[in-house]
Amino acid sequence: FFCPNDPEAAENGFTSVLGVVGPGTLFPGGGKSARLADIRDDPDSTLMLVESDNAKIHWMEPRDLDWNAMSFQVNDRSRPSISSKHRAGAYGGPLVATATDGISSLHETTPPADVKAMLLINDGAVTNAPLGTRPR
Repeated sequence: FFCPNDPEAAENGFTSVLGVVGPGTLFPGGGKSARLADIRDDPDSTLMLVESDNAKIHWMEPRDLDWNAMSFQVNDRSRPSISSKHRAGAYGGPLVATATDGISSLHETTPPADVKAMLLINDGAVTNAPLGTRPR
């Protein structure tokens, strides 16, 4: 899976759709995943899958975004992050899949603390970070 706005991904076999692996996320590590029933935070704003155009992960690799190595700044170009090449138009930022509400986009201005809160399933943090347009 890759973003059509990222021709390098298609040419090199990179995937743009990833999970975030780390303690407290839906994918805590060790090949395990949490159940949707384990989500105690708002599932409508809990991120399950994210778009990353700079992680450079081959679609056949058993690897996703590593919580300990990634940047939580949307569209950070210095490290793997939730990122995309589309900045305007129908999708204002990287696409994300929430635990219950399907596909939305994440605004580039979303504070890193809100990004972290949206990735954790049971931290009790409340975020008012808006999700963007839902693709149809």
